[in-house]
Formats: sequence, structure tokens, C-alpha cells
Amino acid sequence: MKYLFFDIECANCFDRKGKIFSFGYVLTDEKFNVLEPREDILVDPDAPFDWYVAKKMMAYDKKEFRTKPRFDRIYPRIKELSEGAVAAGYNVAADVVYLLDECDRYGLEPLKLDFFDVQQLEQKVSGEKNVCKLSLAYEKWCERPAHDTHRSDMDAEMTMDVAAAIAGKLGTDMDGLVALAPEYRGRTDGFFYGYAQDEKRDSRDKTPKPRFRKLKEGQLNFSLRGSKNAEIFARYARYVDGKAGGAPKICLSDNVEMFDFERSMKLLARAELAGLGYSYKPAGASVFVTADSIDDKGKPRKCSKTNKAKNIAASGGELKLVDIASFESSYPLPEGLDTDWDRFLAPEYDRKDGEAKTGKRRGKRKRKDKDRG
Repeated sequence: MKYLFFDIECANCFDRKGKIFSFGYVLTDEKFNVLEPREDILVDPDAPFDWYVAKKMMAYDKKEFRTKPRFDRIYPRIKELSEGAVAAGYNVAADVVYLLDECDRYGLEPLKLDFFDVQQLEQKVSGEKNVCKLSLAYEKWCERPAHDTHRSDMDAEMTMDVAAAIAGKLGTDMDGLVALAPEYRGRTDGFFYGYAQDEKRDSRDKTPKPRFRKLKEGQLNFSLRGSKNAEIFARYARYVDGKAGGAPKICLSDNVEMFDFERSMKLLARAELAGLGYSYKPAGASVFVTADSIDDKGKPRKCSKTNKAKNIAASGGELKLVDIASFESSYPLPEGLDTDWDRFLAPEYDRKDGEAKTGKRRGKRKRKDKDRG
């Protein structure tokens, strides 16, 4: 298999569309034998340079680009290089989109790319929580100073060197690395692109893609702050409360709201069918649903909302505490309930500007997830 290690620099990304001024690459076989040495193909971006790019991120004088060909002239060369090869890059999906942006801008047939992300491979092999910058990954794996010239060809070569170092450490080659992490291999289909396990996205759709917190193994049914589950729950809760108008509201213990996504969503469904509203705070509710939960150490989780609810009820407040099993038996669900909760990610359920955003805890509490129950 051939591998096209490549990197791209853009003059600007106004309107979320990249205007390429350099395409750097090095072409190798699966053993990292160089088939074509690194080259930096300079391109007239046919667009203004962003001031920050011109000042901080260029290894060339921008005047040099006046005599260079536009992207539509170098397109055949990129197409030739990518045919029969896996296009490997560092955060490669971004560069794939830039290429498709240019195909769209110049009315060209979208490039057919088979691509692989070395950045996510490095994270997987390292076992790190976050992805690593190319320069830091290069210094870690290659044990020498990284280039810092913002040259596409040098970044492409550093990507190759990082992959080669990882392969050497694991006793394999580039084919073996791709086989080790097939989830980081993707393809384009016209103007659509995506990794193997993902639904393909239209590169021409510049609507920002939500970035949700990744949940660890064993947490996939949690609704921890910043996660997709937490956003879905917040949207459905907002919808249920808006639909109920001024009807009485329920409030859930964090033991179910944060640590049992499926059950908490069904509790919202029960509230919706009963015409009840929803409140995140016990003080705004008429019914508080209590629930028990065990943490990963086998200890019962504590719930500050439950303590507040008990204090309100004890002081004569109009708040009734109901255990979760009793609430569920009082409000049964119909057969065939639609449990495709992802439907609440549709635009009609978007939260308005000024409301709490994904990644921020509802309300003003600042305690960490692990301390909540």
C-alpha cells in the first residue's frame, strides 16, 4: 500500500472554507520507504491572507504566491498522488475538508480520498486523555527537536516520522497501524466525508458540529456535563417544561438524572404524557423523585438535591418526595414508546442564545461530577 503523508496551510478560513496556499507531502510505501521525497506545492490562494496567518504562520513571503498557480491548476497533481494511496495526516479530517472546499470553489470533481488520522492513532497508542500537537508528538516519539516553520512539507514529513516511530515501537509497519486503528480510517464520497464508524458529513455544510465530551467505558449511560447525553436530556427537559405551560413540575435526583440516562429520559417521557413540567431545582417543583445509586467503588452516591428537597418538605414547603419506583408505577409508559433520543438534537430543539450551553453545569453549582450524586 502507498501512503501520502500530507499537510495543508490556508490563507484564510473565512466562511468556514479553507483557501489553500500550500500542499506539502511525502509519498511512501507501507515500510516507510520514500517513493517521492517531500515537496511543498505552493498555491495562489486567490483570496486575501488572514492577518494572523501572514504574520505568524508563514514560512514564505506572501508576495511569492502571486506567481503561483491556483488550486484548479494543481488539482490534477493532487489527484494523481492520492490515487491508490491512503492520505495520512495529523488531524487529517480538517485537511480533507479544505481540499473538498477548494473543489467546490472551483467547480471541480471532488477528490476521492482514502484517509487515515495519525493524531488519533498516537492518542490511542499513548493512552492519553487528549490528542497531542504534532510538534510535541514528534519530540516524544522521534526524540529530537521539531521543525517550527509552518511549512506543509515539513509537517507532512514529521507526520510520517511519528507514524514510523510508533510502528517501530510496536514492531509493525504502516499497514499494521491502520489495521490497529481502523476506526481512524475514512473515505470521501463526493463532497461527503467521514471515518469508518461515523455517518458521513457534507463538507459544504458549514454548520458547526457539536463537540461533546467523550464518555469512558462504563459511563455510556451517564449524563455527565458536556456529554451528548447531557445535551439531549437538557433539550428534552426544556421541551417538556415548555409544553406543560404552568402545570406542576417534577424534579429528579441527580442519582438518576446524571447516572442513568435511559431511565431519566423515560421519566421525562412519563412527565410529558402526564402533562407535567420539569424543574432542575427542587424549589421549583411540586414532586421530587428520589433514587439510589452506587458508584464504581460500590458506595452509595450522595445527592445534594435530595437533601435540599428534604429540607423544603420538612419546612412546610409544597414539595412531595416520591421514590422512583412509585413514580414509574403511577405513570406507566405506552408500548412502542419512541426511544430514539437523538431526535432531540434536531434544530427545532436547539436551545436559545443565553441559555446554559453544553459543557456548563446546569445552574451555578461548581462541584465536580464525581462529587455529585
